[in-house]
Amino acid sequence: MPVPCGEDGLALSVQLVSFACGGFAVVWRTNHVLVDGSALALLVRAWSELVRSGTLPECLRPELDRSMLRPRAPPSYSASVNEALTILDGRRQVNALTTELSFVERLYYVEASDIAWLRDAASSSTDDGGNRRATRVQALSAYLWKALAGIVAGTGEECCSMSWRVNGRWKIKTPALQAAASNNYVGNVVALPVREESVQELLRMPLPDVAALVKETITEASYDERLQEVVDWVEDHKQPVTAIASFPIDTDFGFGRAAFEMNMSTCAARLCSGTVQILPHPGDDGSWIVSALVWPRLAAVLEKDIFKPLTADSLGLHAPQL
Repeated sequence: MPVPCGEDGLALSVQLVSFACGGFAVVWRTNHVLVDGSALALLVRAWSELVRSGTLPECLRPELDRSMLRPRAPPSYSASVNEALTILDGRRQVNALTTELSFVERLYYVEASDIAWLRDAASSSTDDGGNRRATRVQALSAYLWKALAGIVAGTGEECCSMSWRVNGRWKIKTPALQAAASNNYVGNVVALPVREESVQELLRMPLPDVAALVKETITEASYDERLQEVVDWVEDHKQPVTAIASFPIDTDFGFGRAAFEMNMSTCAARLCSGTVQILPHPGDDGSWIVSALVWPRLAAVLEKDIFKPLTADSLGLHAPQL
């Protein structure tokens, strides 16, 4: 299905496509120079609530305070931020005509029991007799990182890296930035912690240790300063920095929740970067839907284990009996 255009300064576009079976699909798209995935999800949730009830509760009213996360004068950022960010230049991107040869798009279904097994495998006991319990995201991240290291090992590369899209609204602690910490804040508050490790070390380490690396990378960052540095870097370079993350979306417009809902990005492949997005199953049964744009060899490895193709049955969709 064509995605409505979000470039050329268009703030928001909405496309409705109806199907012969009676169902339909709605696609919202925005320009991430303006907002991140959390802000767009807030719009969809507010829209759904307004249609259902005719009112907009305080918890869904957008926070539009533009005094938050403004660049400092003069802009100031660390060498690590300058190294992590670069100007988006089409000449450095993968050729659009060869992108399909480098990446494959997949929609997977991961059962709740497999997620629980993976979480147990990524957890371990501590020296003091306690239990270092990995979260579901940490466990899946560790699994993917080790799988990626196994693929990279055959290419001669010595290191491989992973990054995580983190909603900074949940991490901000500075009182002056509390408006930006609100879930209703409309803007760009996504951080991207990155970690690079030795391929051989990742292969040697047991899954719980890799999960600990994931946790350390996500939690050790000072998100207040990191987000401010990114704002300053953008001001200094006068270029947009964009990111998407997986955010909860309420798509109930009065006739039930959508059978399938997801965020998507259209440029990751040309950036030569694989992406994986985790989405809760619409039935809230503990299972996940995983949207992946990855290298074919990595997809082949994932599909040998807990990643199953997403089907109509796994979404609870059944053709009417005639």
